[in-house]
Amino acid sequence: MFNKKSLNAEEHPGHISSNKEASKRERKYPTCSKDWHQLGQNCYHFSKNHTFWKECDGYCTNLNSTFIKVDTTDEMDFFMKLVKMQYSPYQKVFISLYYNSTQSKWFLFDGTDFTKSSFKIGELAGTGYKCTYIMDDHVRADECQNYGYCTCKKTIY
Repeated sequence: MFNKKSLNAEEHPGHISSNKEASKRERKYPTCSKDWHQLGQNCYHFSKNHTFWKECDGYCTNLNSTFIKVDTTDEMDFFMKLVKMQYSPYQKVFISLYYNSTQSKWFLFDGTDFTKSSFKIGELAGTGYKCTYIMDDHVRADECQNYGYCTCKKTIY
């Protein structure tokens, strides 16, 4: 399912070896398949067709992945760079985060509360649900009925 990339043990992030002989052994680590981008143990995929935000979860499930949840600022930086590489500045690229104005709270697509704020989201206007997306190097929120591109994430090891 995944391509294997050959690395020396000392080149693998997080691997520490005090034994020079052990560090010379060759190890195989999985890499992302075609049309996926890798950061550490995670792979990221961008849809090629427009769809609605609420359909992204099903799209990603069909790829054995999840609608992207950005967990760290490093991951967000990486993701923003990928968005720039994949799309023009005015394309909406969805992430798994929405605002419920009735409850005045942010939630992830799976319904869990979004409590940590590792990135700034633009101003919210109006009522109802607001779905988030990346556009023009910013995280924005807008009506969920708009079209955009899905982004999926999966862990490979």
